[in-house]
Amino acid sequence: MSWIQNLFLIPEEAKREFDMKIGAQRRELERQFTEIAYDTIMRESIPLQVALARANPAMTANSAMAEKIYINSVFGAMVCFFGKVPACQMLG
Repeated sequence: MSWIQNLFLIPEEAKREFDMKIGAQRRELERQFTEIAYDTIMRESIPLQVALARANPAMTANSAMAEKIYINSVFGAMVCFFGKVPACQMLG
């Protein structure tokens, strides 16, 4: 960080400048952390339909059923989230 040394002669201005610089660094760190976390999750996690098949012994032999549940659940949730289905609006 660069500083204007004379700014410290006015404590209120120095504090405002310091807070602004720390805030900018914090936002950048949060952005970097989010990017790293997202990349890690995408790289190391298993697909939802695989997790559904593992969790339900009846689906282990039928991956098509797990895929269907996954598609219906995820896209159904997205439709509800964006408010395209009136029944979902009543639930929320």
